[in-house]
Amino acid sequence: MEKLRKATLKYLEQQLEDYQTINDEIARRMLVLDFPWQESDTNIGGGRGSKISKEPESIMFRHMSDTELQTKLALKENCSKAVKIFEQDNQQYEIYKLRFLSSNYYSWREIADIMHFSVAMIYKKRYRLLKVLADIQGIKE
Repeated sequence: MEKLRKATLKYLEQQLEDYQTINDEIARRMLVLDFPWQESDTNIGGGRGSKISKEPESIMFRHMSDTELQTKLALKENCSKAVKIFEQDNQQYEIYKLRFLSSNYYSWREIADIMHFSVAMIYKKRYRLLKVLADIQGIKE
């Protein structure tokens, strides 16, 4: 079994942190795509544009072709799958809640103290927690 590198674990941890605000980020990106900035029209009272507008189709195309939005949607889907797996194990879900859902930012050492684990044990549990997300994303090292 190959172990995940330290940088990969940090990346996965950052993704779980980003997941907490992903709905806001997706909504913000959709607003940017749906209502792009346009320079004001100085031709007041001018003729109609020659562009045929199929607004729902063009919005959908912009959403599907925007890599930033697609990346955020993929992150949301992958993290949602991981959280569902965490929920099956009470201990793992409790660690997830303390680290990522708590309004207090608990370090791994503080989580070890709260849950009465050794620091080494909490880092093993952290690894298993992040490995779930890595497996969902197909990250192998």
